[in-house]
Amino acid sequence: MNAIEPLVSVRNLRKEFPIRKGVLSRQVGAVKAVNDVSFDVARGETLGVVGESGCGKTTTGRAILRLIEPTSGEIRFEGRDVRSMGTSELRALRREFGPSMNGMLITFGVREKEEAEEMMGV
Repeated sequence: MNAIEPLVSVRNLRKEFPIRKGVLSRQVGAVKAVNDVSFDVARGETLGVVGESGCGKTTTGRAILRLIEPTSGEIRFEGRDVRSMGTSELRALRREFGPSMNGMLITFGVREKEEAEEMMGV
C-alpha cells in the first residue's frame, strides 16, 4: 500500500432489493436501499454514519463487509478488492474492520454521555 492510498475506499456502492410478485415470483421492481455511496477512510481515521431510521446505514455497512452482496460498486481495503475476496479472506477482514452498530451513547465516557443525554432530553 502506498502512503496516500486510503485504508478503505468505497466507490459508487449500490444495493437494491428485488420486489417480486405473482405465482412465478417475477421481479417487478427494486427497492434502492443504498444508491451511489462513495467515501475514503485513511489509516487512523474513524467514520461515523448517521441518518434517519431506514436510510441505509446498516445496509451500507453490511454491503461493505459483504454480509449481503452489493448490487454494484467498488470496495477496497488496503488496496485489495473486497468484492473478489474468498470466504477466509472475508472472515479475516471482518475481524479487522470492527464496525460498531451500537448506539452512539455507548462510545462516550460517563461525563460526555450525561451531557449528550441532557442535550437530547433523554
